[in-house]
Amino acid sequence: MKKENKRGRSIINVFDIVLIALAVVLAAVYLISRGSAPASSPTQPAAGTVSVSYTVEITELDELYAGDVKAGEPIVDRIKKYNIGTVESVETEPAMRNVDNRAEGTVERAPVPGCVTLYVNVTAQGVVSGSSIVIDGGYELKVGLPCSFKTPGFSGAGAIVRVGRIDQ
Repeated sequence: MKKENKRGRSIINVFDIVLIALAVVLAAVYLISRGSAPASSPTQPAAGTVSVSYTVEITELDELYAGDVKAGEPIVDRIKKYNIGTVESVETEPAMRNVDNRAEGTVERAPVPGCVTLYVNVTAQGVVSGSSIVIDGGYELKVGLPCSFKTPGFSGAGAIVRVGRIDQ
């Protein structure tokens, strides 16, 4: 990349300058996006916010961990660290999986030994925005979207299976 002139010193060419400028721009974008996660205020909800509830389904969770999510705990997005609400309740049911019944040529639902399906019911403050609800300044709630979260005693990922507005 660098050429040497007659005296043995390096000469920086245009390609080197472009790479340095690109690295500076990428570093600036990273620093700006990293610091842009808004902090939520637990005191008063902002004007125009509504109370919402949603349910996250975690399938085939080892039954040993089913009791680690507790009602009343704050729930935070694992990736962007958004505060995404408070756990209202937790429900479990036996995990089920589709299996082939080759004798009859059908597909049947069968329980998965040692696993449960966990339903985490969450409440939060959000703003209705078009066909979705946005909480904590940017976390979008829509049925079917993945939700990777953590609480003080649990970390997991699942899908949002229910979103609703709590009328007061």
